[in-house]
Amino acid sequence: MIGEQLQSIGHAGVDLFFVLSGYLISGAMIHRHRPFLDFMGKRISRIYPTFLAVFILYFLLSYLFPERSKMPVNVEAAGVYLLQNLFFLPGMIDVEPMTVVSWSLSNEFFFYLTIPALVAGLKLRERFDDLDREDLLHQSR
Repeated sequence: MIGEQLQSIGHAGVDLFFVLSGYLISGAMIHRHRPFLDFMGKRISRIYPTFLAVFILYFLLSYLFPERSKMPVNVEAAGVYLLQNLFFLPGMIDVEPMTVVSWSLSNEFFFYLTIPALVAGLKLRERFDDLDREDLLHQSR
């Protein structure tokens, strides 16, 4: 019972993180005119070092404890599995994540890839710039 309650709190924390992250990142993409590659470079440099450390640890542990390993036995399949996990594909395609929390990183990176396209495609910067100018005009009157 306590475990279920703690698990639901954990799920709520992840949901809250996604909502806050979505609000902050979309606002930053709309109001700051930064090239996409700079934006992604900053995201990758913040997330990937820690992820890689955990990923390497899981990789090593899979050989120390093969009975608990999620790695395929076939070398080629294992290589594909590792690449899928390195590129945050679990959660986007039907692949079991190597680490339990990889699904959240997959969703986060999918968001990072799609929000700039939405901001550009829907011309949200121009719309918000126009709204900001109108607010300034109304405030000066």
